[in-house]
Amino acid sequence: MDVEKTIQFLLEQQARFDARQAQFDERMVRIENVLQDVAVAQQNTNAILVTLIERHVALAESHEALLRAQAATEQRLNSLAKSHEALAETLAQAQAVTEQRINSLAKSHEALAETLAQAQAVTEQRLTSLAKSHESLAKSHEALAAAQRETQLSLRALIVNVDRHITSHN
Repeated sequence: MDVEKTIQFLLEQQARFDARQAQFDERMVRIENVLQDVAVAQQNTNAILVTLIERHVALAESHEALLRAQAATEQRLNSLAKSHEALAETLAQAQAVTEQRINSLAKSHEALAETLAQAQAVTEQRLTSLAKSHESLAKSHEALAAAQRETQLSLRALIVNVDRHITSHN
């Protein structure tokens, strides 16, 4: 009878072991699924980060192009002003009819100056808006970098816990 009890005991122990092993296998499958989900989320985060970086670079290049265009406009305005002064001196020596034309040109120049001043104001507003967008992108980039670091820390902690769990069941 002791042999039968021993066999019965061994069979019960084996059944318990098999049940625990099945639970362990289920847990491992769930952990693997979680790790796969985290890896996919990480890839998505990386793709978003690459897109943000590309857009940031494009924005910076656009900003530089605007600055170059503004400098070229200022050079043209300086050249136009010098040319206008030379023309005014020559016309000042002409007849009364020529003086009337100069007065008309002066009025036209004032309108042009007003238009250019308005265009300058619009350009400055756009540059200010671009600077704010640039700051916002930089903050977003910093937030994404922080989230990336947190994700990496969480993944490392999860891997350590899984390793511990596996080691403790071996």
